[in-house]
Amino acid sequence: MYKYASSYCNSAKIIIESYSFSIPFSHFLKQFFKENKKFGGKDRKAVTQACYAYFRLGPFAKTINIDKAIICGLYLTIENLTQWQLIWPSEWMVKEQFSFSERISYLQNIQFLPKDFSPFVFDQEVSKQIDFADFSQSHLTQPYSFIRIRPGFEKRVSAKLEELNINHIKIDNAIAFADSIDVENIAKLNREIVVQDYSSQQIAQLLALIPVSNANRKVWDCCAASGGKSILAVDTLSKIYLQVSDLRPTILHNLKTRLAVAQIPLQKVEVKDVSKPIQHNDLFDLVIADVPCTGSGTWGRTPENLVYFQEKEIAVFQQLQQKIIRNTISAVKKGGYYLYCTCSVFEKENEANVELIGQKFNLTLVSQRYFKGYAQRADTLFGALFIKN
Repeated sequence: MYKYASSYCNSAKIIIESYSFSIPFSHFLKQFFKENKKFGGKDRKAVTQACYAYFRLGPFAKTINIDKAIICGLYLTIENLTQWQLIWPSEWMVKEQFSFSERISYLQNIQFLPKDFSPFVFDQEVSKQIDFADFSQSHLTQPYSFIRIRPGFEKRVSAKLEELNINHIKIDNAIAFADSIDVENIAKLNREIVVQDYSSQQIAQLLALIPVSNANRKVWDCCAASGGKSILAVDTLSKIYLQVSDLRPTILHNLKTRLAVAQIPLQKVEVKDVSKPIQHNDLFDLVIADVPCTGSGTWGRTPENLVYFQEKEIAVFQQLQQKIIRNTISAVKKGGYYLYCTCSVFEKENEANVELIGQKFNLTLVSQRYFKGYAQRADTLFGALFIKN
């Protein structure tokens, strides 16, 4: 039981009221604790939990007293109610064994929550392929952390997990952890394992639709970021010449270091803004466009977006994505493939852009799908694979 539960809630209130959404909340919180060294490890964990519990309520959090919102959020989002039992009425503890959905119903029945409560409110923008009720409620639960075992290291990593007696869950080929762990104790990061969300790993299903070839394919990851899709492409397609680009030099520096550890050679690394017109000197067998997006499929990890994100930003991202599509799709050679990906659940960022590609460019859709992670405590992603005629 948290002896200082009320104090932790007060600290969370101070932090939340001083947060402006100008940077990710995790960065803001890290800086706050750096400047306020009175918080020990247990204190930081509890205060962090209280802050994120508030954000997981979504816009509803801003409609009520912040103290009430924090205790309501904690009641709905944590599994072990005993730790926080000092902050709410004793009768709430009778419902300790309730599921999260039953806790929602209980608070609605005592008029603590509105009947239409939903952490995620942009229901008109969400794709009809998404079960909105399940997706929305999933934001009350912290997603798992996932790793992917790279080809050839399955037995070694599995044996290490058993040896260290690390609590984990195997979901298909992904390894999930509910608790924070140092994955480098398990295996060599990037060489043997990759930190990658379950749904992001499933993009391999689309890559696997590309016919096997004995020749090395030329692949361009045009919005490479940390390189997760680049490593996945190498592990799925095997023989490729890889070129990467990104707008941010620092990101590319980190990517080069990561791929070097992964023992993946790079043919070319370029700082490039693909939202602007580009003269292509090379044509590719595959272009991967994992485009900037709202990230709405990952808000379970960044729940401050549930509270602060503005709906008007969806159209802004869609316009950026369509510029990137126009500027990169011409780099695909005849018979080559274009893989369009987002970590969004919004139709404008996904199906609408697939329709644009089909109407405006000489490409045929091979397959499109949502990788719905909300049943696995994972992110939700979208991917569409095209072939150039």
